[in-house]
Amino acid sequence: MFHTRLIRLGFVPWSILCVAPVYALAHLPSPAMGVICLIGGLVFSYIFLKQPNIIPLGIAHGILGAITYHLLFGQDVFDGFIKSVGL
Repeated sequence: MFHTRLIRLGFVPWSILCVAPVYALAHLPSPAMGVICLIGGLVFSYIFLKQPNIIPLGIAHGILGAITYHLLFGQDVFDGFIKSVGL
């Protein structure tokens, strides 16, 4: 929503640099996760600028987020999800 508003206001070249830090801040307090999310935010923002479709980005966010979380913290988020829904 924030990125779309910046684009509509005409901040197209700067919108990526504005959105990526906000995306990273949403994933703190882990400094490692913040840095990785800053990089991911730059990539996702650029992709959204070229193809403004949130569905594939949301799917990519979930998959890459689960993999990154597992690699950084050793926790399997899919296992926790499956247990929480009773499968």
